[in-house]
Amino acid sequence: MQLYGRFMKASALFISRYLKEIQVQVASNPKVTLDQLISVSADLSLSELILRQILVEKMDAARSTIPTTTTSPAQKESTTPREEGTVDDAGAKFLSMFNWEETKAGLEDRLTELTVAQSLSHVSAVNEVPRLFRRTNREVPTKPSDYVHSILQPIQTLRQSMKNAKQGDLLERVGPKVGQQVTNR
Repeated sequence: MQLYGRFMKASALFISRYLKEIQVQVASNPKVTLDQLISVSADLSLSELILRQILVEKMDAARSTIPTTTTSPAQKESTTPREEGTVDDAGAKFLSMFNWEETKAGLEDRLTELTVAQSLSHVSAVNEVPRLFRRTNREVPTKPSDYVHSILQPIQTLRQSMKNAKQGDLLERVGPKVGQQVTNR
């Protein structure tokens, strides 16, 4: 049981430092790319699942080694039963100490920021379109101008990168934010 506690403390320390370093690098590193952020997001989700699974396995193992004859009827009533393969209240409290959601939100914000910045760098071409057709007697365009493709290309690249990395849930959270910010400018 003592080894279990040490293992969980070491895991908690490692993951806590990992999450903090992700937050620092995502916020301060100007050279971070979309693919790197998507990979970090996948790693983050995987580490969360692994920690949860380790916790469940250790709790199940600890539960099976505790003799059932030593518990009094009062103790049995005070503890809530836990199904095998799930995390009890103490496990949920342990997992909540990590700032998974805060780190994920930082990643999503940075992904949104990078994609919007890439798209908006081509928006200046939009202001040039009326000038191209003013007093020229040219036909009205029948196909989208090149700037439309240029604006949408970073969004398409983000979508494809997330699809290749099997991060559909990340795309569902980031995609609407990107679309809204690009269309609002």
